[in-house]
Amino acid sequence: MKKSYKKNFAKNILVYSLAFSFIIISLSVGYYFFKKQQLDYKKFQIEQEEKNKEAEKESYYQFCADEAEKNARDLLKKKIELLEKSGGSQYQTYKEAYEKGLHLRDDYDNYFNNCLEKYGLNK
Repeated sequence: MKKSYKKNFAKNILVYSLAFSFIIISLSVGYYFFKKQQLDYKKFQIEQEEKNKEAEKESYYQFCADEAEKNARDLLKKKIELLEKSGGSQYQTYKEAYEKGLHLRDDYDNYFNNCLEKYGLNK
């Protein structure tokens, strides 16, 4: 009777240790995949934030370009008015440029750069 008891005890120990090992391995694999999923989600969030920042930056550039064009055209119109009153030599050239929807590049660049600096962006 003692021998069969020892045999059954040894078998039970083996079965229990195998079951326990299987549970530990399963939990470890599950934990690994859980952590991997968390890291993938964090990476996805960071990528989305970067895309949003880039889109926001692009919208500022477009806004500044539109604003600079409008301001440069307004400034050209004021220059035309001053040249008309003072009889400046560039009056006709500026007037033709304004009528074609153009503006002075230097004025545009100054307004554009000022706008970018206002929003903390570089050219």
